[in-house]
Amino acid sequence: MSLLHVILFVLSVSLTLAHPERSRRQVNECGPPIEPDEIHDAAIRASEFLLSEKSDITHGWPHTPAAIVGQQLFNPMWYNDNDMSAQLSVKQLDVELLEELSHRRSFVALNRIDFTRADFGGGQLAYYVLALQATCQDPRDYHRHDLIALLENMMLNDEFTNYFAYSLALLAQCHAGVDIDEKYITRLTDTLPDLNLQYPGDFDTLALSLIALKCVRPDSEEMKTVIVDGIGDLIEYERNRPDTSSSSVESSAIALQLLVLLEEELGIVEEEIPWCKWNLFRYLLSEQRDDGSYHGNAMSTSQILTVLARKTLMDVGGMTCYRSTEEESGGVRPDPSAPEISFELSIYDAVASEENPVVISNYVLTVQNGTTMFQVLQMLQEAGTGFSFEYSESAWGPYITSLMGVATASNTYWSLQQYPNIETNIGIGLLKPGAGEHYVLKHVTFENVFE
Repeated sequence: MSLLHVILFVLSVSLTLAHPERSRRQVNECGPPIEPDEIHDAAIRASEFLLSEKSDITHGWPHTPAAIVGQQLFNPMWYNDNDMSAQLSVKQLDVELLEELSHRRSFVALNRIDFTRADFGGGQLAYYVLALQATCQDPRDYHRHDLIALLENMMLNDEFTNYFAYSLALLAQCHAGVDIDEKYITRLTDTLPDLNLQYPGDFDTLALSLIALKCVRPDSEEMKTVIVDGIGDLIEYERNRPDTSSSSVESSAIALQLLVLLEEELGIVEEEIPWCKWNLFRYLLSEQRDDGSYHGNAMSTSQILTVLARKTLMDVGGMTCYRSTEEESGGVRPDPSAPEISFELSIYDAVASEENPVVISNYVLTVQNGTTMFQVLQMLQEAGTGFSFEYSESAWGPYITSLMGVATASNTYWSLQQYPNIETNIGIGLLKPGAGEHYVLKHVTFENVFE
């Protein structure tokens, strides 16, 4: 058992002994897991709300970097060579950031730093850097600005109004791969014991700080201890609160990012954390408005979209953006001026049971009108989403031989169907999804098809 698991176990036992009735109530009230489709549907609606809130003139949002980070983490294919609307949004990000840099009059060129004023806060800059990283741009050479060096100088000069913003800066530097000076990390770790979790801002700050520390020192045993101590504070606070709804949805979303990170990065299972993840998810789902938003606010919706996509700000560092050439795209590329369309794609394995197929994946995708399904699959594979497929060329075009690790056999194949089970009779090289359509790639036997 690792040091991390031992400390979590001790924390759990200690809290149970200290609050036996509350602890028993908390465990009993933790409901069953939520179906992935329910969370995914909430993420789709949040994404669609954000797209509807985008300015028709500038193609930006009230907080453009947060919206771009949320959209890109939810759908890594959102920013691609074929989507003119997404490209215009990223151009608006450039316009906003360059304007802020010019107002600041702080030019961090490749070999020169000139500070004259501080109109642009460190937290704002950190979010812009995260958006650049999410869209695969280099913040170290951004129109002759080294934004990572600028962030470090802002940290040196204490140009941060709070440690939430400071943690964003650490994350941005971590994703840039720089060697972060220990004094900047110590400044954050020394602050954590002084946070008052009765204030929502401090609750958010502690959760995000732990995510940032996991990024900057992933293998440090000392840092693991700091993270576990912080987790203990969050658990104790959760146990002593009357109910989950006393926190804001934004606080719950940041806390959930931490839990998602712990599960995926540290291998901690739900039973070892006496803090009900599913109740927090239920709270987020219950607070979502009919239009898909949270508070009708694009900023809040952007932040919550990240965790609805089961992602964290740590995932920004591993983004792979889609770039293509005509040769790589499987034929003639769609007209860049064509309107964008959104559609759904599901992947089922129905070999064992046609009536109750295994759901492997669900995606909501935005591409240029005229994109073929084969091009869509290539874009997904190149986007670093964990999606994979293999194919062979046939007289009828590309033929899928393996999808998400599931290979065809002598009596099975991957069928392209319109949801729920209508055969398209068109290959992936020819079919072009339309707006609002739902397609299924289903692994079936030949018997299933002809029954």
